Order: sequence, then structure tokens, then C-alpha cells
Amino acid sequence: MKMIKKYILLIFMILSISLSAQDNTNNAADAISEMNLIFSNLDYNTIAFDDLRQKWFISDPELVRDVFSRFVVTNSLRKNGLPVSLDSIQAQVDYIYEGEVIIDLQRRYYDNEIDQFAFVRADLVSAENPVYMFDPVDDGFYLKSIIGPTLYEKLKEQIYFFSNISKDPFDTKTGYYFDVEINALNGRMMYWTTTSSARNKYLVALFSKWGHNNIYFPGWSLGEVVLGTELTYYEKLGDDPRNYNYRVRLGTSVPSGKVAKSAIPDVPIFKSSQNIYYNISGDLLKPFWDIEDIYIELEGMFAFGEYTYSDYELKRKTEFYSMQNFFGMKVEYRNIFNLFDLGMFEAGARIFSHDMHHFEADASRLTALDANKGLFDKFTHFFGLDWGVRKRGGLVQHHVMADFGYSSAGYGYVGMRAKVTVSDTYGYEIVFYNNLGLDPAEYPYRNDTYLMFSSILHINY
Repeated sequence: MKMIKKYILLIFMILSISLSAQDNTNNAADAISEMNLIFSNLDYNTIAFDDLRQKWFISDPELVRDVFSRFVVTNSLRKNGLPVSLDSIQAQVDYIYEGEVIIDLQRRYYDNEIDQFAFVRADLVSAENPVYMFDPVDDGFYLKSIIGPTLYEKLKEQIYFFSNISKDPFDTKTGYYFDVEINALNGRMMYWTTTSSARNKYLVALFSKWGHNNIYFPGWSLGEVVLGTELTYYEKLGDDPRNYNYRVRLGTSVPSGKVAKSAIPDVPIFKSSQNIYYNISGDLLKPFWDIEDIYIELEGMFAFGEYTYSDYELKRKTEFYSMQNFFGMKVEYRNIFNLFDLGMFEAGARIFSHDMHHFEADASRLTALDANKGLFDKFTHFFGLDWGVRKRGGLVQHHVMADFGYSSAGYGYVGMRAKVTVSDTYGYEIVFYNNLGLDPAEYPYRNDTYLMFSSILHINY
């Protein structure tokens, strides 16, 4: 009988403990739910200003590694609300090693605190709803407790674009707020920037272009410089400003004068009409063919409103030539392979055509000396190849390309284009070409050799 009483007493004790534990669990769940409700009510809801909240990305691999390590050490990585296993972390860590992970950040509207933090792969960041590697952290104070106040302040105050981790003592970083390049051959001044989705960027700039290398006419030979405006679009910002989605340039040429009279051809080239210049470049194949590092450039200039005799202001009989139209296409393959300290190897191919008109100004009249030629008979076609190396980062940056081009008229050019800068700020750009099989008597408007160079001052942030 005593044994039966003991068993009954034990059962009552177990039931009592179980009910008490269940009641405590329910009370704890209710308490957590109530605390979340209180906390959400304390947080000022700014959903109407979501499109105005500042968003930015951090792509500096060293900083990304540092932040990621803090999450691992504190066991704070979560997926669907559950702790992430070591095996799952190991499966993702290769992306960290390769520098292919960026941090997606967003500030609260009414102060500088971070209200969204997430790790995301760089190739997925441009998606409409990017898939994060782990659960986002949506509370700045919790984030600060994980990574510490020093790293938290770094995330808040600075935007990193540089994504090449190396042992070089000097690095170059690209900014997208202000950019001016003072260069006689290829000048540029960005004066406006905007975005439509907080991930992309539109840049508007003025540009100048002196000479046309694709058809081997230096600026001092043509006596004109192209001026215009450009629009550049980035679907997502990166550390290389050449990786834009597309760039559109529109402009016109204006007289630049003769700056190297000793090198001007025997029969000069004059501007003989108003014209429109265009240049469209970028990864134009991407909407149709998902391939990396293939860039296409479409360039040309078309004449309208030809000049009359009085527009030339000539005081004596003068024979001259004039190029009025040119157009063509170039395909460029970048980052083909790494040549270590020399940089990345790249190559391109192009085909371009230009016309040439022959005039004589005499006795207050303008005579076309090639009036018997048809329009297409005045065109010369060039096929060209170029190849070389380009290096970013470090103390000295360079872009050196060898060039070969041959024409339908039976002559060609071989040469080199080089651009070298220190800290992407000071440098030189040099263009040199020498002829192959050129007959000066048949083409008196061309030079055997030409050399162009300009100093560079680049201001970017």
C-alpha cells in the first residue's frame, strides 16, 4: 500500500512540474511577444520615406572579412532564424576569400543608425529582390553588439569602392560624386549624378576629344576638336569606372586651330560643314548574350549644312581636303588573362570608314575637284587590331596598347597608345603612329608619322 502511495505521489509531482514548466513556457512566449510589440511601437515607422533612406554597399574585401569574422566568432549568423552550422559557413566562405561578397547597408530615415545589414554576393546584388547569404540584421544596436563600436562606426561613416585586396602600399579608389580629367586628347568633367533605385548610378559629363585614332587622323591634322555631353549608366557601382553598362556621347566639332604647323600635310585639311558626333559604348550584348568583359563601341560623325566660300576667310587660291563623315564599330575583349605585375591582357578589333572631299577655293567661289566621284568612291575603309595590358591599383597605373590598321586603299599604320598615371591623379597620355605603304603623292593630306601627347590631371572622389 505504501508503494502505491509513493507512485501516486510521484505521478502528481511529475504532472505538477510539467504543468508548471508549460505555464512558464507560455508565459515566456507571451512576454517575448509583448516585448516585441512594445519595441515595434517605440520604433518610429517611416515607411512613407523608404525610397529616401540612404543605401550603400561596402566592397572592400578586407573590411568585409573583418566584419564576417566578428559574426563567426560571436556565433551570430542566422538562416531562417536558426543558427548556421559550421559546414554551412564553410560552404559560403570561398566567396569571402575571392572578394565576391559585399555588405548591403541602409540607414534609418530620421538618424544615422543602420537599420539593415546583410551579406550578399556581388553577382546577385543587382537583382530586384537579392537573395542574402544569411538573415539580415535589422537593428543597429544589435549589430553594434556583434561587431563592436569601432567597426560599426566604420560602416556608418565611410563608403568603400575598392575591391582589390593586395600587399601594395598604395591603392587607388574610384568615387562617383565628382570627376574631372584635364587632358588635351581626351578631357572630361562630370557635373551631375543621380540614381533611380539606390543601386544604380547615372553620370552626366562634358567631354572633349582631339583626334580620331580609329581612322588615324590626329587633332592637329584635322584642325578641330569634338565637344559634347555624355550620359553613363552603371547598373551597380564597382571599383573600375570602365565597367559601365552603357555610355552615350553626343557632340559636334569646332575649329581648334593649327598647333603644329611644321607637321601639317602639304595639302591641308579644313572643316567644311557642320556635323554631329556620336559614340555609344558598353556591354551592349548583355541583354541578348550573358557574357562578361565584351564591350562594343559604335562611333561616327555625320555632316550637314556645308560651308560656303565666305566661311573659310581665305585670302588666296587654296586647295584643300575635308573629311565630313566617318563611322564604324569596335569590339573589345577585356580581362582575358592576368600578366601579373604588368596587368590584365586585353584585345580588340574594329572596322571604320571615312570619306574625303577635295576642294579648291578661288575667285570667291568653292569648287569640288572630285565632283566626278560618286559618294561611296570617296570612302576609305580601315580594319584594325589592338592588344595590350591595363593595370589598376598600386602607385602607378597604366594602359598600354599596340595598334595595327590597314586600309582598303593599300596603306596602313602601326603604332602605340599609352596612358600612365601616378595614384590615378598625375600622368601622361601618348599616341604614336607610323605609316605602312603610304604614297604621299596620292594622299597628300596624310602624314607619314604622327605623335600626340598630353599631360593629365585627374581629380576624382
